[in-house]
Amino acid sequence: MHLTPFEHYMLVDDRPRYPMAFIVQLEMSGGIDRDAFTQAVTQSLQRHPLLTAIIGPGKQGKDCWIAAPNPQPLLNWGSLDEPIKFPAGEFLDIRNEIGLRIFVRHNGQRAVITTQFHHAACDGIGSYQYLGDLLYEYAIRTGDSKIQPPIELDPRRLKGRSLASYNLNNFRLPDGSHQRLWDEAWQLMSRTNFELFPVKRKPVGFQRAFPGIQSHTFDRNEFRQLRLAAQSRGQIVNDMLLAKLFETLHQLNRQRKSMWKRNHTCVMMPLNLREPEDNDISCCNVVAHSFVRRSWRQVQDRETFHRQLGNELLQIKHERHKIRFMHLLAGGQYYYPRTMKFCLNAKRCIATAILSNTGDPTRQFHAAFPVENGVLRCGNLLLEDLSGVPPLRPGTTATISIFTYRRVLKICLRCDPNQFSEADTRVVLDAYVANLKFEI
Repeated sequence: MHLTPFEHYMLVDDRPRYPMAFIVQLEMSGGIDRDAFTQAVTQSLQRHPLLTAIIGPGKQGKDCWIAAPNPQPLLNWGSLDEPIKFPAGEFLDIRNEIGLRIFVRHNGQRAVITTQFHHAACDGIGSYQYLGDLLYEYAIRTGDSKIQPPIELDPRRLKGRSLASYNLNNFRLPDGSHQRLWDEAWQLMSRTNFELFPVKRKPVGFQRAFPGIQSHTFDRNEFRQLRLAAQSRGQIVNDMLLAKLFETLHQLNRQRKSMWKRNHTCVMMPLNLREPEDNDISCCNVVAHSFVRRSWRQVQDRETFHRQLGNELLQIKHERHKIRFMHLLAGGQYYYPRTMKFCLNAKRCIATAILSNTGDPTRQFHAAFPVENGVLRCGNLLLEDLSGVPPLRPGTTATISIFTYRRVLKICLRCDPNQFSEADTRVVLDAYVANLKFEI
């Protein structure tokens, strides 16, 4: 199958120091059965063809998804305190390796499952669909014979994934012509977005443990107070999370860079484009990227800032199938591939940070697991917690995911490992959390 515009974008923007691979981590209680888990990995992959494929020359000599010579993912085992190390670095070369790696760290009472997914192969929702299938296959091999099997998936639906994420008719003007590609390109390339800088550059030779995610959890009561605070402003929590991120980024950059007032802050947000009828598509990308920009002066006018931000987010939600960035990706793939590659390789900050409101990932599972004390039981294991973050690109120095599993609000943050130490990352997270707590 040919690549969709979004898959092509993830391939072109991939590089060894900034791989387009995102991280999902599961924390389980109980003693993991190694044989059962290994079998479950193999069996669950049969439902998700793109996770058993690589990218290489195919139809018409163009890049396509082709069957991988070795369709098994890297499955690495170790003790709970053993760090994750890569034979050839964090980069996941999708041309020579399938887009999934799994690292299991465990002892007799606990297991941490860390996964890497290449974003060309699937988006976050697709990864949760696969992980739900994996946990189902594990559960039935460790004594849970009553769990209902996941819904059937139609492999033929993968051919329609491109239309689900980008329909040219959505960009048709009243006179029958299509929107110009350069309007969005000008927005992306002409604005000066600031990068977030660490307190001080990391020392030479500094090595940070993978995945290097820092997190903070607002308990159920705090989460409730955040929702009430947002409602008092006529907002939803997602609006408040984005507004507070803008405020935090400007505060931090004010402390680090003298020219901060002249620059814009840009936050990139992934958007799920799936409709109810797309539920039987296997693991893939049905996603768009939206960009929200604000100058320092706009953020200072708090009342206007919050009102306009809420209106913009509502418009983005209703018009998510008409995101102009997707139109630009399609035009770049089909008509200007060299220009697209040149622009992505330019040393320019396209977005200061990424904010992905994941919600409760277990709602994306295709199997229904029993619940015990508020957490899912998966065979002989209990799913205690989840975390993860989207991938980083050059200039985008902070990536954030929001989770609501167990009815708490969990913020996961990873900063550019080429620039930030764990202490620097914690400074960024603490500042963001403090701004949110101010509303409680």
